[in-house]
Amino acid sequence: MRIRSVLLVVLALACLAAPALAAPAMKVNDKDVAIDLSSCIARARSLLTSYGFTGIGNASHTAWGFFNNTTTVIRCIPRRQVVVFIASGEDEAEASRLVDLLYNQF
Repeated sequence: MRIRSVLLVVLALACLAAPALAAPAMKVNDKDVAIDLSSCIARARSLLTSYGFTGIGNASHTAWGFFNNTTTVIRCIPRRQVVVFIASGEDEAEASRLVDLLYNQF
């Protein structure tokens, strides 16, 4: 009976730990840019398109796209004169590469 209790505890802990182990890699960076909202969103969409991102969309202050199993978001905050770049996916190196690429080209 004691072995069964220990196994159940181990199984429960493994189930709780699994999502943490499967968590995506994420990279975030921001850049000071004095730009109005419509120009920022247009620039973000153009940049995503030119580098072959798919599923490009936008809403309000945000543009997004997908590349190599990585979701990328460009968030425009013109009143703060900042643009935020976020990438999240399975591969930390790919997320970092995409944020760096978009940051440097924006």
